[in-house]
Amino acid sequence: MQSDAFELSQAMKHRAIELGSPSETMRLKLATSAQKTDEATAEDLAGASCNLVIQYPSGTPSAIRLITPAMRLSAYARPSHFLNAASIAAMNVGVNLAMCDLDPEGCSQYSNFIGSACVQSGKCGIYANEIEFWKGESTPAVWDEAQKIRKQVTSAVRSADCSALFR
Repeated sequence: MQSDAFELSQAMKHRAIELGSPSETMRLKLATSAQKTDEATAEDLAGASCNLVIQYPSGTPSAIRLITPAMRLSAYARPSHFLNAASIAAMNVGVNLAMCDLDPEGCSQYSNFIGSACVQSGKCGIYANEIEFWKGESTPAVWDEAQKIRKQVTSAVRSADCSALFR
């Protein structure tokens, strides 16, 4: 029974990819590139991520969260990338806050992130959503610095500026 369900889910995933689902295509690229860090892999992730950005929000808004690995790879490879203008802590908070702005449903108290974060921090029940978590767990300086990154990521996605995000 369980193997039948797994086979059916795999078939549905492959069919979605065949039909051109950008979010399923991106998930496949992330899974196959997880152990590679070469330039071709980074370009492949950037291209798939750009497709998600171009289709945002008409596609699946929650899929926008899948662009973060390509954004981070781009920042790692290019010192002038806007993510590098902030401290690592502020960059991480800013990117997560931007994902909340772009996918508000994914930041509720029932989202995958807030559940795992509150368990890891031992603070379940304290925060109602991911934004409150980041505000409560960040220093005021990091929180303030993160707002610029938040605004830049959100703006770049909404204007489909793949060059700023991934190149």
